[in-house]
Amino acid sequence: MLERTARLATVLVSALAVLAGTTFPANAGMSLSVEPLVRELRVAPGASGTFNMRVTNGGTEAERVGVESIDWTTTSEGGLKFGPVGSQGARSITRYLSLPQYQFVLQPGESKEMAVNLRLPASFSAAPGAYWGGFLIRGASFSGKGVGPAATVFVYNTIGEPKNHLALTAMRVTQSGTNGAVLSARVHNDGDNYERVNVRLVISQGGRIVQDRDLSTPSIFPGHQRVIVEQLKNLPPGEYHAELSIDYGTDVLLSGATEFRIKP
Repeated sequence: MLERTARLATVLVSALAVLAGTTFPANAGMSLSVEPLVRELRVAPGASGTFNMRVTNGGTEAERVGVESIDWTTTSEGGLKFGPVGSQGARSITRYLSLPQYQFVLQPGESKEMAVNLRLPASFSAAPGAYWGGFLIRGASFSGKGVGPAATVFVYNTIGEPKNHLALTAMRVTQSGTNGAVLSARVHNDGDNYERVNVRLVISQGGRIVQDRDLSTPSIFPGHQRVIVEQLKNLPPGEYHAELSIDYGTDVLLSGATEFRIKP
């Protein structure tokens, strides 16, 4: 088994209520940290792999900690979407992830280290590709006041050597206001692997670069698309050239370009 720490963007949610779209007062005496938040594995069907996860109570109150198995994905806008186990279909490995404990108590300053195990049945698909799952870990106060902290742990598993390929399917720049514009681009992952992307946008006029930006966006899952929208400001009237380049770790740099005009 090969495992390595991911360089992916991670999400640490300060309160469970945020995940539900509702706001409640947080408990100032509570703090929960989890390491690692992201782990990449290479476990083949019929095999197993393990990594250690540490949960620490960094607050001033004792916390009841609960762990919930979840499926998750990213939206076309780059946000996170959580769902029940199995909601990601054949891509989900959550049902094969296990912990020795799903509920425990941590005193202030106390940590608990647990082994996270991924055991794939021999019947699991051997098709090269990316698969994923995870946990939601939340703390609760014994007093029941306020909302405790929560964190998501993302686990990726790669089988074989999946195909990597992205396609830039649309790109345009439209004027917005007097000296502004909006870039809209659509990227489709038609490969079998999830892709970490570095996106660069260069705006030039008459061969001179007037704006150069790095646009951050989460990984794009196989079969998914990502919509990239960027507001552009401080562009005097004139003709411009926009070039978008996307590096996703292969020998090929995905790029697209378009011309646009800012009218007085």
